[in-house]
Amino acid sequence: MLTATEEDAGLDALSDFPPWHVGQKVLCVDDAFPQAALGKCKSVPLAGEVYTIRAMQTGMPPNKRGSYLGFLLNEVQNPVEQDGREPGFWHTRFVQAAADIGRKGCFEGSSTYIPHLEI
Repeated sequence: MLTATEEDAGLDALSDFPPWHVGQKVLCVDDAFPQAALGKCKSVPLAGEVYTIRAMQTGMPPNKRGSYLGFLLNEVQNPVEQDGREPGFWHTRFVQAAADIGRKGCFEGSSTYIPHLEI
């Protein structure tokens, strides 16, 4: 679940985010990272692979407009940057894994529900 700190970080509409939570299994559906991101990370998630959310943080996209929810993953760890934070991966690169649907407030019937995925 998201915390009150997201409001302080500039997220305008928390209702736009599904009820993600630490420990949740997610499926990567987009691993087309820009070259700049690949230069900052020693590893990145791969499409089709299942990961576990280790932590969530807000970040600012390169165009400096708005903010996004970023995931830190148990299976992918990168060096901390100069700002003291590890680079996170945009929540839009993931969907909820079927094994996690219905747990801790996860929603069934959303466009991110993948009933055929078994983990």
